[in-house]
Amino acid sequence: MIDNLVHIAHNCIVGDRAVLAAQAGLAGGAILGEGAILAGQAGVSSQVTVGKGAIVMGQSGVTKDVPDHTTVVGFPAEETRKVWRERAALRRPSGFVPQ
Repeated sequence: MIDNLVHIAHNCIVGDRAVLAAQAGLAGGAILGEGAILAGQAGVSSQVTVGKGAIVMGQSGVTKDVPDHTTVVGFPAEETRKVWRERAALRRPSGFVPQ
């Protein structure tokens, strides 16, 4: 499914049942795998592959290949598990600041 205001550049491959939400973009030669989801305002750099069933969260920028069945977020896009682990670590008291 291709939503409105989506940009698909030259030599891109969009797999079966892939979803491109509003204002998403694929740069030249990018590959969006079968069943992959590119959420709103997300972008994929040129010559980058988003694997089968992968999800790119909204407003994310993909600069490296995304493995099959992986969810990525942010810019540059990173696997969500890694991002949430880092955020949780930042919330823990470090012991250096008096309470």
